[in-house]
Amino acid sequence: MRDFLVGLGLVFAIEGLIVAGFPGFIKNRIREMLEAPDGRLRTMGLLSAVLGVCIVFAVKRFMG
Repeated sequence: MRDFLVGLGLVFAIEGLIVAGFPGFIKNRIREMLEAPDGRLRTMGLLSAVLGVCIVFAVKRFMG
C-alpha cells in the first residue's frame, strides 16, 4: 500500500507540474480528447495502464 501511495503522489506531482508549466498545451489536448471517439480513448487508457504495470513490475524485479 505504501508503494501505491507513493506512486499516486508522484502522478499528482508530475501532472501538476505539466499543467502549471504548459496550460495552453493541456487545454488543446483536452479539446482533442473531447472530440476523440470513445474506443480510441479506451484503447489509449488500457495501453497506458498496461505500460504502467510493466514499469512497476520491472522496477520491483530488477531494481528492488
